[in-house]
Amino acid sequence: MANRHVGQECFGCHQKLQEDDDIVVCPECGTPYHRACWQKTGHCLNAPLHASGKSWDEVLAEQEDTVRLTKVCPNCGTKNKADTSFCQGCGKPLASEEPEPQTFQERMQRRMEDAAETLDTVAEAMDESADSRQELDGEPMKDVANFVSRNVLYYLPRFQRFHQWKSRISVNFPCLFFPQLYFANRKMWPLALILVGVFSLLQLPAMVETFRAELPNMIYMAKHSEESLWTTLQPQMVEMLQGMQDKLDAHESLLGVLSNVGSYLGIAVKIVLGLLGNWLYYRFVLKKVHRIREQDLSEAVRNAYLRSQGGTNGWLILGMIALEYVLLLLMMSVVIVVLML
Repeated sequence: MANRHVGQECFGCHQKLQEDDDIVVCPECGTPYHRACWQKTGHCLNAPLHASGKSWDEVLAEQEDTVRLTKVCPNCGTKNKADTSFCQGCGKPLASEEPEPQTFQERMQRRMEDAAETLDTVAEAMDESADSRQELDGEPMKDVANFVSRNVLYYLPRFQRFHQWKSRISVNFPCLFFPQLYFANRKMWPLALILVGVFSLLQLPAMVETFRAELPNMIYMAKHSEESLWTTLQPQMVEMLQGMQDKLDAHESLLGVLSNVGSYLGIAVKIVLGLLGNWLYYRFVLKKVHRIREQDLSEAVRNAYLRSQGGTNGWLILGMIALEYVLLLLMMSVVIVVLML
């Protein structure tokens, strides 16, 4: 009988009971002790348990039920009720006991359900609070939350500061390093396309400088190639490459200056956008929400339309990366054609 108390605490010294310990229990309530601790006191010290009339085993069973029916937040360690979806301490979603989705379709469905649940929870909290009627420049907070869709808990507090303090500064790290990709992901197409063009132009001098540095190697390969095609075109090819090198060498200093200026300007633009990115997105959200609210739609249809028009789209990031590479390739092609004239 004593072996089942191994791992529990001795009520006398509060040390864990080991397998080889001489264990005794109170004959009335069953509280476990080391024999030496029991003999030292001569009676059971668990007075609250005696007063309640319960046994040691009953209390342990109740504690196990409490632990089993409680969700512990992996982020902050707060104990929550079993039927709670979000932590009462930090507000983050609690782990579900449902099996992890295996297929791509199941994972996407789970993400859509989680996003909808998060939005519904935020909307319910706003409806129940005194801020349920709060607006941002005339647009209801609930509609703004529906449009933002993802990372609502990050954006709404910043939007409120923009509205109340009339400030525009807020650091956005994804926008600081990859502004064109950030705005594309948030469906701000015009600004994303402008930035792709700007950054491509700023990178062009550095690419031309790299091309100039590689021309001697290209000329050497053209002169010493043994392939029949290169042998046929060798004189013209060497002459053309040499002509491009002469033109670029004549403007070597200018290319170096333009390359440095483009690099510094690119860094400056990214810093500015990193500080203003959240505010630009805030103005974009308000504009879009206002246009949608002007349409004669029911609440359910409007909410669904807001979520479809807002949120994020990761595929747009890949499209923007491909577009930037294509644009750089076209620009370099134009430069090469100009050099050949």
